[in-house]
Amino acid sequence: MRKGLAQRLPWQDIGFEVCGSVENGKQALQYIRQNPVDVVLCDIVMPVMTGLELLEALRGEKITTRLVFYSAHENFQYIQEALELGAANYVLKSASYHELIRVFTKLLTEMDEQNPDAAKTQEKILSYNEKIISIIKIYTQEHYRDISLEALTSIVHMNADYISKFFKKHSGIYFSEYLIRVRMLKAAQLLDQVEHKTYQVGEMVGYSNAFNFTRAFKNFFGVTPKQYRSQKLLIPTYDPDVFSPEDIRPPQ
Repeated sequence: MRKGLAQRLPWQDIGFEVCGSVENGKQALQYIRQNPVDVVLCDIVMPVMTGLELLEALRGEKITTRLVFYSAHENFQYIQEALELGAANYVLKSASYHELIRVFTKLLTEMDEQNPDAAKTQEKILSYNEKIISIIKIYTQEHYRDISLEALTSIVHMNADYISKFFKKHSGIYFSEYLIRVRMLKAAQLLDQVEHKTYQVGEMVGYSNAFNFTRAFKNFFGVTPKQYRSQKLLIPTYDPDVFSPEDIRPPQ
């Protein structure tokens, strides 16, 4: 996977150069101590030294190298700890390579625009806001079936009304819209598995009423769950952060 990530992604096209590849966190730390490294892409669970331990070590030594975690682990405690330690981002391996490209493109823009002196305070505010939004999104993607704004209050330490306003301001859409997007994309994935009946899929994504599920699904995709299954529509990505209904195509 390391070789694939290093060779297949268009790093130079998005402004990066792969300067090294190592097997674990300890080797990464030794390499960074001896070489200038802007960004590290690494896993959370690694032998010898984990990704979180690597991030703690870098911060303890005042090394400003940014870490983007790329992990199959959807453990919310890992994600929250990574972001609290100052990780630049956390991308699940289930996401497409397009998401990695998007994250690194955005990261390069932030690095280019960063002013070491005048913009420090603003950068910290933006970074904090982005991390809170990221926490909310990741938690929503894991708990879409029964999540609510009230459930998020203990996670991000904001009241429900403020979470709603904060999410809209910093993500561009309402939390309720994002939740529907997550649920509908998950429903589409489940409908691709023929062993699930449509009403069962509705229950699995948080709809106890089959009619409400059908209505929400049709409002989102333009077809009912049964029509979606029969027409076998092609959805390019199930990632709620990059999905666009305009990209849906009929089968070839």
